[in-house]
Amino acid sequence: RFDNVESRTGVDISPDAIALARKTNSECKFYKTSLEKYKTKEKYSLVTVFGQPYFYTDPVVFCSKLPDLLEQGGSLYIAVLQPSQDQIDGEEIQKLHDDWWRFTDPLVSHVGRAPDTRFFKKFFEPYFKKIEITQTYMEFHLVMTGFTNIHNNV
Repeated sequence: RFDNVESRTGVDISPDAIALARKTNSECKFYKTSLEKYKTKEKYSLVTVFGQPYFYTDPVVFCSKLPDLLEQGGSLYIAVLQPSQDQIDGEEIQKLHDDWWRFTDPLVSHVGRAPDTRFFKKFFEPYFKKIEITQTYMEFHLVMTGFTNIHNNV
């Protein structure tokens, strides 16, 4: 929770995820749509990406939308699913080709694109003054601060 944030907005394609989030964020505005279809003129100081929504779409199209949501000096947090070598090609995780993966849980099998952290770092480097990457079990966490809408490499 971010109690000191003036305006909070949630965007998700899952009505179940929105219902769950509403339980602890009643003051938040929620939209049941994909990020690619979400339209707003509002700019945010912080944008967070959880649950690998880029997995089900073109990661370039998905990432291209994120800078449009940030105010000057804003921050972006992305959790990137990236299995370790010992988790690949087991029953739960198979690398199919390039950045395409199959993740199987007890209920369903998911097939989609999961680019590695190098893709995200390279994509966002022109926009941010600082990018930090940390790792947990199956995820890398990219924390990008100092957003500028003027590309640093121009």
